[in-house]
Order: sequence, then structure tokens, then C-alpha cells
Amino acid sequence: MTKPTDTLRKHRKYIAVHILIWVIGCFILISLTRVSAPFQLIDFYMEGLFFFACLSTFIEIMRLRLGWLMSVGWGTFTSALALDVLDEFSPESQYMTLHDILEHFLQFGLILICIAFLQAIVTKRRLIKAFEREIEFRRQLEIRLKKIAHQDALTELFNRRAFFEKYANLLIRYKQPTLIYIDLDNFKQLNDSQGHEAGDEYLVNFASRLKRILASQGAAFRFGGDEFVVIFGGASAEHFIIELRKQLTPINKESGVDLSYGLINISGNIAADQLIKEADELMYRNKQEKKQRQARAKQPRPRPIPDQAKD
Repeated sequence: MTKPTDTLRKHRKYIAVHILIWVIGCFILISLTRVSAPFQLIDFYMEGLFFFACLSTFIEIMRLRLGWLMSVGWGTFTSALALDVLDEFSPESQYMTLHDILEHFLQFGLILICIAFLQAIVTKRRLIKAFEREIEFRRQLEIRLKKIAHQDALTELFNRRAFFEKYANLLIRYKQPTLIYIDLDNFKQLNDSQGHEAGDEYLVNFASRLKRILASQGAAFRFGGDEFVVIFGGASAEHFIIELRKQLTPINKESGVDLSYGLINISGNIAADQLIKEADELMYRNKQEKKQRQARAKQPRPRPIPDQAKD
């Protein structure tokens, strides 16, 4: 924040100029009255002081660069005041001529000043509208950047960063929630066999079904390529998984993708990263058990040995 002393130091040159104008002006007024007495001494001093005040204002207008209209208008007005001071010494025969010139100068100067003020008002309104547009643009940009920072671009689910930022609030919002760690089985094979476009399409369909089933019962997050975390605040996490599998059945049959999961009840005493680690381990155990069941199902069953014919 700029201190008043710094402001005075910065503008001391202009302050000195104004002081010099007033000192010289007072000296000139006193000298003129000693050389030749004006018709009206009091009017002469008042008009002279008014002239130097306008001269100081004109210098400030030039310094602030308020536009050529304001500069010309105020310069003309100041020149008219100078004539008004000098006409105190003019003979009566020239009084009407000087008065007419003075009146025209004043009128012309006032017209230019009024136009300059109107121009300044219009410019101010344009600047205000431009500032409002800039503020709105920055606000929208901030919203988009925040969305990019906390949302997955493909699935429009929250990302890993958002999980750790929202974790504490989610524990307050949902009573005794469950953390579900989901991993998509055979998703890599889908990408390799049908291409990344097919994989992206599956992820979008998976996320839409996940959000629809979850509704207002929790929040879903995409942690990686095929890994998702759900904070579930509903009655039964197992029932949620069953419903999710049911909704995924059509696209899973077509793509060959399935899901493995790990469930863990959230305790406020355990850190978020520790819960993620434990749920990941449970999910991995579920994946291994599923593979073992599939392996056993693929093993050929031993054929019964037929009874040998009796002799």
C-alpha cells in the first residue's frame, strides 16, 4: 500500500509548479495594481485569483491527459479569464469589443468542456461494461479451471485430487459410509483388441450407469485408467454392487469386461490414503478369488470309468 509521504514525494514536482504559479501570479497582480490602478480593484483581484486557479487546473488536465477536447476547452476558458482580467485596464471605448470577445471565448470554452464531460461519461460507461465482461470472463475461467482440476475429462466423475479434498466433508455428509474400490477386469484386453475408442466408450457408459445408480447416495471418483472409488452412504453397499453389475450386464457381455471390488467401512480415525490401501488389497483379493473360481470352472471334469464287462 502506497504511503501518503511516497505520494507527495512522487508528485512534488507538480506541487512545486502549482506553488510557483500562485506566487508568480500574486506578484504580477500586485505589480499591475502599482503600475496602473484598475477600475474595480476587488473585482480585479478576484478575477486574477480565479484565472490562476483555472491555470492550475489546466496544467493538471494536461498532466492527467484527459483528452484534447478537455484541454482545448479549458485552455479557451482560461484565456477568456485572462482577457477578463486585462479588460480592467482597457479604456471604456474598447470595453464592449473586449466584452464581446470575452463572451465568445467563454461560450466556446464551456461548450468544449461540456462535450469533453459527455465524452468522459460515455467512455466511463464503456470501461465499466468492459470491466464487467472481464470479471465475468475471469469468473467463468476460474470455474472451468476448478472443474478441470477436480473432474475427469472423459467420464466427468471427480478425480483423485477431488477425493482427498472432499473426503472430510463426505464423512460429515454421510453417516457410517462405505468405501468401495472398483477395478475393471479385462479392460486392457478391450483396449488392445478393439482400440482405445472402444475403451473410452465403455468408460463413459460405465460412469453414466455408476452415477445413475449412486444418485444422491454418495460420490464417485475415477482414480486411474480402470480404477474407481465410491463413497457410498446408502443402506447396503453389497446391494449397490449387485445393482451395478445388473446394469453393466449388456455392455459387459459385449466387451468381456467385468469388475472386482473391495468394501471397507469408513472410520473417522483412519486416514483416507490408508483406507484406499486397505480397500485396494480387498479388491485384489476379490480379483484373485474370482480368477481361481474361473480356473477351476475351466478344468475338465474327470470322466467316470465305465464298469468293465463281467466275464
